[in-house]
Amino acid sequence: MACWKFTTVNAHRVSRLTWSERYLFVQALVLLPVVALTLRSVGFGPLQRIIVRLSRTQQGVPVDQSPYIRTSVWAIAAAARHARLDPNCLERSLLLWWLLRRRGVAAVVRIGVRKDASLLQAHAWIEVDGQVVADRTDVGAHFTPFERAIVPVAGKAP
Repeated sequence: MACWKFTTVNAHRVSRLTWSERYLFVQALVLLPVVALTLRSVGFGPLQRIIVRLSRTQQGVPVDQSPYIRTSVWAIAAAARHARLDPNCLERSLLLWWLLRRRGVAAVVRIGVRKDASLLQAHAWIEVDGQVVADRTDVGAHFTPFERAIVPVAGKAP
């Protein structure tokens, strides 16, 4: 379970951020607990449908040409640290997916599994144009991804 104790944000560090970086950081700081609580209370399917409804139509922004993607990844990681949350990979991935979709980035959620000794482990990550963002680029070598990415079709979740 996540710890919801917030820490003081270093004002000097925040002052060095651009306005767009600050905005993304504050969004992530507020939305990460919202995504986590919603996921835990209503489940994955309903949350996915909510995100699709609140998102723009995907337009496709190449991962190597979008500083917004890198800044969003940083903002979610920083928000998780400053809020002392322990969000899991699915919660972080869903928030990143939502932030990117809102900007028209054609991001998809990928989920993979692996068996480690007697444990079945799962992991979620985001891909844009087939490239992994916010995770190790070789994550697919460590987790066998499900055949299909979680991609909404015609504004509806699968």
